[in-house]
Amino acid sequence: QTVIPKTDSTVTDLIKYLNDNKGDYYFTLLDINNHEVPKDINGNFVVHADTQYKITLTCNSPNGFSPGTYQYQFPGGVEFGEGSGNFILSDTTNVGIWEISEDGLILLTFNDHINNRTEVTISATTGISFPKQADPIDFDGKITVTVEKPQEEIHQTEVNKWGVQGNPDNAQDPSNGHKTDPKKIYW
Repeated sequence: QTVIPKTDSTVTDLIKYLNDNKGDYYFTLLDINNHEVPKDINGNFVVHADTQYKITLTCNSPNGFSPGTYQYQFPGGVEFGEGSGNFILSDTTNVGIWEISEDGLILLTFNDHINNRTEVTISATTGISFPKQADPIDFDGKITVTVEKPQEEIHQTEVNKWGVQGNPDNAQDPSNGHKTDPKKIYW
């Protein structure tokens, strides 16, 4: 029989925990081919509306984590697919799971195997897309994402009419029998 270790059911704010314990976190934004998304001259990531990307939240905690659940709310104006995964250490120990909901709430739940571990670095990667919007999206001052407005479709406009200058002799136009003015162009 396998005994599942119990963990504290209180939810801790992930960023507050990291700040209080000399930890840090950062984001990585990649396209679907795992290339870093280009940045503008201000260092902001520039994305295309309604295009799929991957975002990774990486947390470094020199003092480790305590068993329990930690949460982080991604900023609004972003679309996520639900997802989950395990935190497996290099020695193959499973120390917890992560889950993300469609509203961008990520929960990191650590089991008792996280105890007595220091210098812990964990990452969670999920799909993300950015709907059309005018304002940049700020991820807690760590990264800013600007959604590029889609280029309007460019259609070649052709005018298939040729102008004809009026007759200087004030003669009638043979096509319609009217007199023409030499100072005008007729379409």
